[in-house]
Amino acid sequence: MSSLGINGALYMAANALDVQQQAIEVTGQNIANVDTPNYSREQIQLQTSTPLATTLGQQGTGVTATGIEQIRSSLLDSQIPGGISSLSYYNTKSDLMTQVQTSLDQPLSSLNSLSSTSATSTSGGLTDDINNFFSAYQSLSTDPTSSVLRQQVVSSAQIVATALNTIGNSLITTQTQIGTDVTTAVNAANTILANIASLNQQISSVEVGGTTKANDLRDQRQQLVETLSQTFDISTHEESNGSLTVRLGSAQGGTLLVSGNYSGNTASATTVKLAVNGSAPTMALEGWTGGVAETVGNLTAVTQPSAGTVAAQLNVINSVIGDGTTGLVQNYDNIAAGLANLVDTVHQTGFTLQGSPAYNTAGSASFFDNDNIPGNALGTVTARNIQLNSAIAADPTQIAASDTAGQPLNGNLAQTIADLKSNTTAPQLGGQTVSNYYLNTLTSLAANIQSTTNQGSTQQLVNQQLSQQRDSVQGVSLDQETSNLMIYQHAYEASARLMSTIDSMMQTLIQIQ
Repeated sequence: MSSLGINGALYMAANALDVQQQAIEVTGQNIANVDTPNYSREQIQLQTSTPLATTLGQQGTGVTATGIEQIRSSLLDSQIPGGISSLSYYNTKSDLMTQVQTSLDQPLSSLNSLSSTSATSTSGGLTDDINNFFSAYQSLSTDPTSSVLRQQVVSSAQIVATALNTIGNSLITTQTQIGTDVTTAVNAANTILANIASLNQQISSVEVGGTTKANDLRDQRQQLVETLSQTFDISTHEESNGSLTVRLGSAQGGTLLVSGNYSGNTASATTVKLAVNGSAPTMALEGWTGGVAETVGNLTAVTQPSAGTVAAQLNVINSVIGDGTTGLVQNYDNIAAGLANLVDTVHQTGFTLQGSPAYNTAGSASFFDNDNIPGNALGTVTARNIQLNSAIAADPTQIAASDTAGQPLNGNLAQTIADLKSNTTAPQLGGQTVSNYYLNTLTSLAANIQSTTNQGSTQQLVNQQLSQQRDSVQGVSLDQETSNLMIYQHAYEASARLMSTIDSMMQTLIQIQ
């Protein structure tokens, strides 16, 4: 009858020692990476060695380590990046809109009870400036000859114009800064995409033949995918050779960013290198593909992100801040143009302190102006260019307070201008007073911020649940690893004892001889 024999038994014990040592090493790897982001725990795969046929039947020949398996959930790995993109979008948009709000000269805290507060009782910022301007004209109507009251009208008008100038310029400055951040984020994303392509090549090389998994490289790639997801929404698909295909947006029709070991603008692939082009309200991602020269003229359209930091930045640039046709820039231009339209329409019909027509004396038909060139008719007024007519600023007696020539004590026109505070006829203001239009602009922004913040809070909970689910599947439990370590240690000690016993048996045989 054949059996393992004493040499075979010694080999079995030695092999068991080696296998248990490998198991301890794998456990040590898990413990060492307990805090490593995106690390997926590993588990040694054991099975019985090929048995030996004997006259007594199949006799075991010990244990064999068949591989090191990475424990991970491909479903959760695919779901988590989408959650990261959504949360990044909400958080970035909320933060940027809050930054924009700080440049608007009106704290949102004063609008907490706006639903029960009228425009005249809401205080602070540009609201007070506008109200003070109309109040100055109200005071002038009671004493049109007062140089002090005329100077108050000049000063209050200049304060309103300066406040609007500051807000208008600040919006454009903020918009420009965000645009720079978009370019920085896209450049960083292109670098990440190149790194993913490099890892694809390494992984496919390691896993050629299908017998070995590049566990650590896969962890690194997943970390890059999740980092990239903060920038914009992507879809991924693992190919048969282990490489990961990455698209911007959806898996069906999304712009190809990584294919195998290719990324960016390479002549041998259809992958795209991303860039930023255009300005508000149409700033967008575009790209180069097919090895073309990376010039503006060679940029082509790509899928636009719907989530992630870049999507939020583009939304704030194009829609929230906007330009003269949309967003806050349009709103504040409307406020400036509406105010100028109301005041100038009335002011040009009045008479100065000397009794001269306001048009002839002031040098133009405007109280507010847009170009500071005497004699020019009122042009397109915006928040950035509105100013007090230079002739009036230099000589307050040129303010029209009377509605009748030769009656300097007549303050009727000043009263009419003061009453414009409640006027709703300016075509730029959509049937609202200047103050109410301004406050509605602010409350709309406040509602947008609150809604986005709430969505971010909800998404944060979803992401936490997904992360907890993934940790329960592939995260490292120190309690479990410590338990495994003790099991493998005892198995190692038992294998060593087995070797010692067989060694004693061999010594006995030698002594017999």
